[in-house]
Amino acid sequence: MKTTGGRQGLSLQDELRQAERAYSAFLPKVRKEDKEQASLMTVEPLRLKEVQELLDPGTTLLEYFVADREVLRMGCRERRASVPEGRVTEGEAQWIG
Repeated sequence: MKTTGGRQGLSLQDELRQAERAYSAFLPKVRKEDKEQASLMTVEPLRLKEVQELLDPGTTLLEYFVADREVLRMGCRERRASVPEGRVTEGEAQWIG
């Protein structure tokens, strides 16, 4: 069994699990005491419905994912979301950069 940091009998995996448990216990305390600090320490992405609620009427949010051989696009409006098929147009490609 590998030991590190002077902790007898603990493998790196065990140390990692202990650190993850300690961090998981620490986060709720930070959230309770300092919401701004907590927001800098964790990422909590919005769900689709939350994004849709933030959109102004008539607004479409487009997101592009650039992969090795293709570019995927996703669209989101107030009441629906879609992943249009087909190639990204030349005009869209200019915006993507």
